[in-house]
Amino acid sequence: MMESDFDDVRAAFAAATGTATDMDLQPGMSLRDWFACQATDVDVMRHREFDFDPDTMIKTSKYTAEQARYRFADAMLEARKIRPEEHMRGR
Repeated sequence: MMESDFDDVRAAFAAATGTATDMDLQPGMSLRDWFACQATDVDVMRHREFDFDPDTMIKTSKYTAEQARYRFADAMLEARKIRPEEHMRGR
């Protein structure tokens, strides 16, 4: 399993049901889904990517808002791979 596959199936809010001797772990939503739900309208706009036609003066989006939410989630999962000290070097 690739690391990105692992992030997609990892539970963000796993829940245990049953008794102390007979536990059943419900997986909850994936971390990717959780990140997608957390995307703000600004995040969505930044991940939509627009094309502009100068002849018609029309701007069209390459991605729907839902697709942009998952592009944001993918960017968040990718950012998790960067170590804090590597992030600080980029500033």
